[in-house]
Amino acid sequence: MKNLYLILLLLLITHAPVFAQSAEAEAQFNLGRQRRAQNDFDGAILAYSECIRLAPDAWGCYHNRGNAYREKSKFNEAIADFTQVIRIKPNDPICYNLRAVLYNRLKKYDLAIADLNTSLKIDPNDADVKKLLDLTKSLAEKTEQFEAGQRILGGVLPEILAAGFFARGKEQYEKKDNAAAIQSLNECLRLKPDFADCYLYRGQTYDQQGQHEKAVADYTEAIKLQPQKVEYYNRRASTNDGWLEKYDAAIADYTEMIKLDPKLSSFWYMQRGHVFRRKKDYQKALADFTQAINLAPAKEKRAYYGSRANLYADQLKNYEAAIADLTERIKIDPTDWIDYANRGSLYLQNKNYEKAVADYTEALKLGALLTTSIYEDRARAYCAIGKRALAMADEKKVREAGLTVKVPCQPRR
Repeated sequence: MKNLYLILLLLLITHAPVFAQSAEAEAQFNLGRQRRAQNDFDGAILAYSECIRLAPDAWGCYHNRGNAYREKSKFNEAIADFTQVIRIKPNDPICYNLRAVLYNRLKKYDLAIADLNTSLKIDPNDADVKKLLDLTKSLAEKTEQFEAGQRILGGVLPEILAAGFFARGKEQYEKKDNAAAIQSLNECLRLKPDFADCYLYRGQTYDQQGQHEKAVADYTEAIKLQPQKVEYYNRRASTNDGWLEKYDAAIADYTEMIKLDPKLSSFWYMQRGHVFRRKKDYQKALADFTQAINLAPAKEKRAYYGSRANLYADQLKNYEAAIADLTERIKIDPTDWIDYANRGSLYLQNKNYEKAVADYTEALKLGALLTTSIYEDRARAYCAIGKRALAMADEKKVREAGLTVKVPCQPRR
């Protein structure tokens, strides 16, 4: 390679310029050569520049100034000067060769190859240029392979490292080692800023720390990266609803989830209904609970009837509707004593004492846990229908448990 450079430089020096326009230009050219021989490259450049000013087409001044620039490692300036020589003498292969050498130095192998091919078109028999062309092609191929490897590593390595930090952060979160989890997940996001699940778990860690505003900010970043992922909306909605009481924001997220996840839309309607209920927008809550019941598979309807029954009873005071929903629950599963106890209480509230007694009795048969409360309420119902002996028996059970009957049903004296 060094021999090729020397051959090209010798060719450069032996090419003498023609100064038809100015003897003064020729003087500057000769001054430049003297300074160049003294290794005064800056002085040579000044002299050649003056030569070019006096004789703009004096290709030798461009030639030699380009060489001086090359000596100072100012390769782009040298290339510009050799380009001027090519403009003036397009059929001279030497500057194509010189420019190709500099392109090689700058690793612009495609440009170097183009210049060497042009040179060989002008002089097809130049063995040295053929060798230089083969060498350049080899360098280009190796460089491309190296850069391809770097691109692969540059893209894959950070991703692999980020995945490792994510796995560590997730494990630390699950162990409630919150400070360590935040540190690991921060590193994950430094390496891969578009790692949505890192935002998710950092948000969950912030929630675990009680930093709910930060959690919402991270869930929002995750949603920006993957706006179709329902889990991210669910997390943000839960935090806005349960911790920050930002009900409108939670409602907006559940509305989006209904659109994104139609297979589970009954569940999302139910969740949105609960938020409406907490917001005291009871009619919208009722509408969502009803829609959830209509859309839900049979095995899921029972839970949804329970939510609507509670709304009817506690907020809307529509006991008949609440009784109807509890009846539906009992049809689906007649073995749950709680449904009988709750329906009995609604019957008692509605002064339907016979049915209240029947439901309380069924609840006790099914192994009710809160027996003292049920005995006391059944005693009230017995009193209301004049069955004092039965009422007193239930009151006795309550007193035997060490409790006082709030509304005793005493016999007449």
